[in-house]
Amino acid sequence: PDGLGARQILGRARRGETRPVVGVDRDVAALVGQLKSVAPAARPTAATALERLRWIRDKPRRRLRRSIAASVVALLVLGGAKYTLDLKAARDVAEQRRDQAENLIGFMLGDLRTKLAPVNRLEVLDDIGDKALDYFAAVPAAELSSRELLFRSKTLSQIGQVRMNQGDLGAAMKAFEESLGLARDLVERDSENNDWLAWLGEAHFWVGWVDFKRANLDRALASFREYLDLSMELVEREPGNLDWQLELSYAQNNIGSVLKAQGDAEGAIEAFRASLEIKRLLVSQQPGNLMWKSELAGTHVWLGGALLSAGDLDGALRNYRANRELIEELAREQPTSSHQRWLLGIAHEKVGSVLEWKGLLHEAGESYDAYLAINQDLAARDAENSTWQHELAVANRRVGDARVELGDPERGQVHLGAAESILRRLVELDTSNAIWREELALAQAGLARVLASQGDFEQALRKAADAIALSAKVVEADPENSRARWIHSGAFLVLGEIQLRVGSSEGSTTSFRRALSAARYVSSTRIPPLLREVCARALLRLGRIDEARPIVAELYRQGFRHRKFERLCREKGVWP
Repeated sequence: PDGLGARQILGRARRGETRPVVGVDRDVAALVGQLKSVAPAARPTAATALERLRWIRDKPRRRLRRSIAASVVALLVLGGAKYTLDLKAARDVAEQRRDQAENLIGFMLGDLRTKLAPVNRLEVLDDIGDKALDYFAAVPAAELSSRELLFRSKTLSQIGQVRMNQGDLGAAMKAFEESLGLARDLVERDSENNDWLAWLGEAHFWVGWVDFKRANLDRALASFREYLDLSMELVEREPGNLDWQLELSYAQNNIGSVLKAQGDAEGAIEAFRASLEIKRLLVSQQPGNLMWKSELAGTHVWLGGALLSAGDLDGALRNYRANRELIEELAREQPTSSHQRWLLGIAHEKVGSVLEWKGLLHEAGESYDAYLAINQDLAARDAENSTWQHELAVANRRVGDARVELGDPERGQVHLGAAESILRRLVELDTSNAIWREELALAQAGLARVLASQGDFEQALRKAADAIALSAKVVEADPENSRARWIHSGAFLVLGEIQLRVGSSEGSTTSFRRALSAARYVSSTRIPPLLREVCARALLRLGRIDEARPIVAELYRQGFRHRKFERLCREKGVWP
């Protein structure tokens, strides 16, 4: 409509709201409506749109042919002509109804799904997905046109995404595998169709993603490599097509994610760097493309995490800072976007964490303060948003720990107490949320240290025990969760240090041994630096200096200078 401001126009664009198409042929209007669908899967491909346009173009000729044929047949056999026309009309009605049914299914599992997901009402689509599957079962895939085959494959993928968002990975995988089979059939019909080849790659991605979420990493890697190979073929066919370049970068990112989860930090770094270079090229060609700039920022985070796992703190810091700079640009360009503000807060936290590990605590504190300020503002806007409440709690914990380390335990205790209070409420809302329980355990361990420094040993011991019990449940549920093991081990270290202060040497020795066991100490350099750090601290506390020395030397070489760790190492005489 006329008279809209820029913000209103952008809002309508995000919601897919447009004025109705008028003044054109009904079939043209219907095609335009499909092409404007918000959900990508609901939009016809270029090939499908071209096929439909040709069908629309040829309508007058089809009508003329039908008219002539009907006249001739009427002159010859009037009764037979009537039967033929009735049969044709019935077939047209049946095809029209099938198109309507498919369009309705596409809307419900596409546009409607995107609107229901933010309010957690995807269960509304349960029966729709089941009915769609029954509907598909009535017509064999071999009898479908290519357009219908593509629609069915995409609809099955949408059903899989609904099931996955509901946590039913088994049903999701079934739908994704059926979608993949149809995508393969489609490409077999015409292997030169690039849109269909791209869809086959996406179908492989969804199968791999479910395996990744199930921790079937070898299977996930195989699917992601299929996606990578198809993306590379598309780029070879059309080097100038930026969409295919983006798909290739996504595929590299997926490969890197699996390799990182498998402990292959070097392989992950190589994949993330390949993805990063493609996205840098894309952004350089279209600097105003905010989505691509956001994708580039995200890949810096992935690469930073892989470098951190490999012990390259400087490399991780460079990438986290690059991510923060890009998010700052995006936040300036989208000043009303709460999402960009949230991402900026996380960017500050990641930079601060590496600065803290490098011993640059004042700089880390500045990043944490910025992180806290952003999340205080977001939480004030919507107190019911659990994501923002979680980030506010983490920000308070980060600031609290930094304040304690910088010699301000009173202020640190206030922030740690705020973090614990928020996280307790969140955990009560969802006791199965592992991340919330991990964060609550970290806040409790931080409070235990502060209380012990103030002489309140009884309360300090209680908080440390709470942190141990809470983190133990997370480790029990996921023994391979290295972050949970680091938290669990660290909580035992806090308990042991408090026990030392109250004169319980036997109790402290037991706690330090349990800390070492919880960290699952091995000498592999692929173990994350934080797990190696708690292993070294436990060994030093147990007097096993010779075992700790090479770990300390390796962490020092990597740039690890956490103040608390350095003090202990100097006390034990092992700091390089």
